[in-house]
Amino acid sequence: MPKIIPDVRNRILDSARKQLGENGYTGLSLRGVAEDCQIAVGTTYNYFPSKAALVAAVMESDWNDAIQEIDDQFSSVTSITSAICSIYGTICKFSKTYWNIFSHAYEVSTNNEPVKDSHDKLMENIKNKLQEIMEKFGYSENDSFMTLIAQTLLYAAIQNHKEEDIRELAERLFPEKKG
Repeated sequence: MPKIIPDVRNRILDSARKQLGENGYTGLSLRGVAEDCQIAVGTTYNYFPSKAALVAAVMESDWNDAIQEIDDQFSSVTSITSAICSIYGTICKFSKTYWNIFSHAYEVSTNNEPVKDSHDKLMENIKNKLQEIMEKFGYSENDSFMTLIAQTLLYAAIQNHKEEDIRELAERLFPEKKG
């Protein structure tokens, strides 16, 4: 009879997250994760077919937490500028943790699809949050423009731009509506 391990997927993700934080992408191994979780390596592969897929799943899990943080702050923002700055702050925190890992995973992985898919999901989530903000404050922007703003915020976070720069950009793009 096979051994039943409760919540094995989350245990794998937690172990991988810990290894990524301590050793980066190159220091992560599915074998090491399996040992840490006291499971067979094959069990790890049942959940994640590759190292890139595991890293993508860890990043996606943490990004989902970041999206929840944005949602929690959404109701209390009083201007489009403060809402954009709030999203930017969340992106900055996430990119501090994951940008180097993401870049390295993309460079060395033979199968970049999981990493590329994670990036695409991240961009889509940012764009959707921006569209929610636009609607809340009475702006209507097209999809391409929202994608460009999302890309700008992510790039600015990676380049460590100051929040004041983002605040100025938001104020110029979306001046407060009168009346």
